[in-house]
Amino acid sequence: MDYNPSQSKSKLLTRSFVQWGAVLVLAVIVIFAANTLRGILRSADLEKAVKLQEEAVLLEANAIRYRLEAETLSSFYLITSLGAYISVNPDLSQEEFSRFASTIFEAKPGLVNIAAAPDLVIRYVYPMKGNEAALGLDYMKHPTQKLAALAVRDSGQPVIAGPLNLVQGGVAVIGRFPVYDESGFWGIVSTPIYLNQLLKDSGLLDEQLSIEMALRGKDGKGAEGDVFFGDPELFSGHSLLIPVQLFSGSWQIGVRPKQGWVTEGPNASLIDFFVIFAGCLVVLISVLLNIYVLRLHKSREVEASVSRAKSRFLATMSHEIRTPLNGIVGVAHLLEMEELDEEQRDLTSTIISSAEALNGLLSDILNLSKLEHGTFVARPEQVVLQEVFEPVHGLLKVEAERKGIALNWTEIPPECSTLVVDPLVLRQVLWNLMSNAVKFTKEGEVRLELECVQGGDRKSEFLRMVVTDTGVGIDKSRQKAVFEDFVQEDDSTTREFGGTGLGLAIVKRLVDGVGGNVSLRSEKGKGSVFTVELPVG
Repeated sequence: MDYNPSQSKSKLLTRSFVQWGAVLVLAVIVIFAANTLRGILRSADLEKAVKLQEEAVLLEANAIRYRLEAETLSSFYLITSLGAYISVNPDLSQEEFSRFASTIFEAKPGLVNIAAAPDLVIRYVYPMKGNEAALGLDYMKHPTQKLAALAVRDSGQPVIAGPLNLVQGGVAVIGRFPVYDESGFWGIVSTPIYLNQLLKDSGLLDEQLSIEMALRGKDGKGAEGDVFFGDPELFSGHSLLIPVQLFSGSWQIGVRPKQGWVTEGPNASLIDFFVIFAGCLVVLISVLLNIYVLRLHKSREVEASVSRAKSRFLATMSHEIRTPLNGIVGVAHLLEMEELDEEQRDLTSTIISSAEALNGLLSDILNLSKLEHGTFVARPEQVVLQEVFEPVHGLLKVEAERKGIALNWTEIPPECSTLVVDPLVLRQVLWNLMSNAVKFTKEGEVRLELECVQGGDRKSEFLRMVVTDTGVGIDKSRQKAVFEDFVQEDDSTTREFGGTGLGLAIVKRLVDGVGGNVSLRSEKGKGSVFTVELPVG
């Protein structure tokens, strides 16, 4: 064939444009996948960091909660011992009351005073100094005290009030307890605790804390009560809420870190580096591969030498691409196992499907590389055809049904049910021919016919597979070329149906490698018939 420089240059320019376009598309896919993966990994890293921070905040806040509960309950429960003493000594004197109350007062310096009100009228108080005005106070005649006193009497249960502003100054939490003697309800005993002292003893006012807290639940109403300490904003937004159990009702702590919640995970920089490095590596290798392949096409005069070099390069580059690719696929599959929302799951599926498409391309390149480099060795063994054909049929059936075309397979002749043949060659040839037929057929059918035939010498036997489709067909001038590497019927076919142009080239080399033959009959627009004969034992 005469060498035409103009035609060769035109082909090289066309090939260069197509291949650089493919590299550009790959780069866009890699950038999209890398950015998506980066977002998912950074989000997971941040979520883990926030969770660890929440655990640290809860640990510190719970320590304060335990002390707050202990201080409150111990102070108020000491008063119950006074109530028990009164229940067996209902007619005690002020001196007896003061002697008993003083021991409680010494143990809990945060107490404001201790009072007892038989029949809801205060008759006893300690210390007397500064509290003389409280003597004779009738709860039933005091509008702000009446309801709380009646609640204690009617329920028979302790009641907590406040924090309240005291007449003598300061803010206190008041605990009131019912007292019963032999005749029934005797009255109540009560004591206020200075709020500031209670918070200080609990450690809540410690300036060394790494957290900020607020309290709500006035009158023991928990989350329904008013905020009485700290910033009310701590009960909205991203804050942790912790209950504080009291002898009657509860309070609630709102807490968050003083420095705020973390906004970036500890591994954010490492994730950025890994994703950028992996993405750049894939694109760089793809660019290098493209440059190298283009240079090979420019050196057709040394085709044999270039072919060997290309084979080595393709094998090396395919493995190099697969290394970061497998890493991306592995991380994406791990992400699928996490609890993701719908958008994150769709993005993860996009990563996996894109990677699997690239992986399929690499597999074709590796197969071609082995054939070109002479490392492929046929290994015949006894094969049950049904076991080879069924998986291929199952995979192609889904795509055929999606396209609305018929996929017809003839019954395997009894004499062909078990043969000695290389199963990998048989499976690869069958898959490439059938998947090509399904891909290039828009309507109609794809049919496979099988038979065992004798060779011309009457000593050899062949498995004949005939794949017929009603697809786009192949122009006669291109029927030899379609068995060459990276070649399809024409550029419009590549644009419409995609693919690499390696499938039929691999079929041709595999069949030739085992001593078989492949032929093609086709007419443009009327479908194709591929006939393959593989030697069998």
